[in-house]
Amino acid sequence: MREDEFRTAVSNDPRKGSGVVVFVHGFNHNFPEALYRLVQLSVDSRADGVSVLFSWPSAGSPFAYLADKDAVAFSRDGLARTLSALVDDAEGAPVQVVAHSMGGLLTMEALRQLKLEGQDDVLDQLSVVMAAPDIDPDVFRAQIAVIGPMARTMTLLVSQDDRALDLSSRLSSHRARVGALDVADPRVERAARAANIAIVDISALPASNRINHDRYVELSAIYGELNSEQSPYRTGATALSEAGVHVLDAFLRN
Repeated sequence: MREDEFRTAVSNDPRKGSGVVVFVHGFNHNFPEALYRLVQLSVDSRADGVSVLFSWPSAGSPFAYLADKDAVAFSRDGLARTLSALVDDAEGAPVQVVAHSMGGLLTMEALRQLKLEGQDDVLDQLSVVMAAPDIDPDVFRAQIAVIGPMARTMTLLVSQDDRALDLSSRLSSHRARVGALDVADPRVERAARAANIAIVDISALPASNRINHDRYVELSAIYGELNSEQSPYRTGATALSEAGVHVLDAFLRN
């Protein structure tokens, strides 16, 4: 599908008024796997808006970590253009980005690109949730230094027992990734508030396997509310229990 055809399809979709959700998949996901995850998130979230998959050329192999990082760099401009087009065509409707794992690195690079291009109007309309972001902390700080605090709170879903991120740290800097930040660290709390970021530890939630890298799926029903004005997880760093998900869901939907 050409860009003009894609934009026309989104613009003419009757669900557009309820918003657009863009899913950016992570490392080791081919197109069918990413599409399956998008459908799962769309169904679980009970979202009424338009669901969009931004599929970047992952090698779809657990042995292609460095190749996938190159693919992220290649895809940065494409994601930036896509987000700019979606915000323009949304005509004021909310545009949310849900990025998983290495997709978080790609998303941050795209946001940085939009900032450098002076597209603050686009950034102001984006609501970003990053699940288990596979990003080096120093790289993340440098990205935030350029992007600055976003108008809408950015949410990071983290877990210190994420084995995929532990392997990522071993393959690169041997430093804990952003997706494994310690929310009990007061330095993390201060940095999060200064950057208008909500860091939520979801370690208590169930995972589908022992890798503990997909807990974010459990929260899909309340992504739209996690960084809303009414959310108790508005900024800062905190932990969320499984019971807390149900309490938050009920609180925000009353």
